[in-house]
Amino acid sequence: MCIIAYKPAGAAFPPKKILQTCFQNNPDGGGFMFAAGGVVHIVKGLMSFSAYYKELKTARRIYGDAIPYVLHFRITTQAGVRRDCTHPFPLSDKMEQLRKLKTTAQIGVAHNGVISLTSTYYSKQITYSDTMEFITDYLSLIIDSPEYYKNEKTVKLIARLAESRLAILDGSGHCEIIGDGWVMDDGVLYSNSSYKPRKPVAPPKTGKPAPIYDFYNDPYYEEYDKLINARYNESTGKYDFETPDCPAFIDGDDSFCEECSAYSKCYNIGKKEETD
Repeated sequence: MCIIAYKPAGAAFPPKKILQTCFQNNPDGGGFMFAAGGVVHIVKGLMSFSAYYKELKTARRIYGDAIPYVLHFRITTQAGVRRDCTHPFPLSDKMEQLRKLKTTAQIGVAHNGVISLTSTYYSKQITYSDTMEFITDYLSLIIDSPEYYKNEKTVKLIARLAESRLAILDGSGHCEIIGDGWVMDDGVLYSNSSYKPRKPVAPPKTGKPAPIYDFYNDPYYEEYDKLINARYNESTGKYDFETPDCPAFIDGDDSFCEECSAYSKCYNIGKKEETD
């Protein structure tokens, strides 16, 4: 699902513990961007929290905390775990620009969710994410000037096509927040509640339905239990699914791993989480 944390100019930075929780709950790499000197600076491809925090501390030491920062932590869907698929991305119609791990741009983009318009089933042959394709094929055409956000119809079009959450930062320091469900906490906007520690969920007894798992206590998933048909198999330690199709897309979220079909393995629920 991923998470975006937007720290406006002048707001206090989230504590290290919160950033570490963001990474633990969204562990497939991350990056951040900030506006300084009239451009957006992008640093990404950080595949451990220690690497992430080191780069972030360097940026904060050089540029300070008074400027806006957009932080992103990824859970992979399409294309798998790849450094070049981590966010944020520069606004460009050229895929090679989006793959750069350190770059500057006039506009940077971070995304939380799955964009059905550009999504496909997981494949090791696909080397770009739904976000990357959305940026190159759609967003780069829609945003035709730095003041795009002043046109209400343009912003509505982006929101309607993405059907998820975006933070779009420009060199002037303006950050357009798109999508519903953002959480404000101590002056910082989070795109969901995975900046909070997850609550362990005990596996159910054999033959019982899978437990209702409220992802990050996010109201977006309150219908989750009605859409999933899965039963926990104590002998294998995995969930058995009534339908073979995987991954299953629930409310636009990639919910199961087609490689192992293990709900508990893929989302750190059950035995693995109990030992964390």
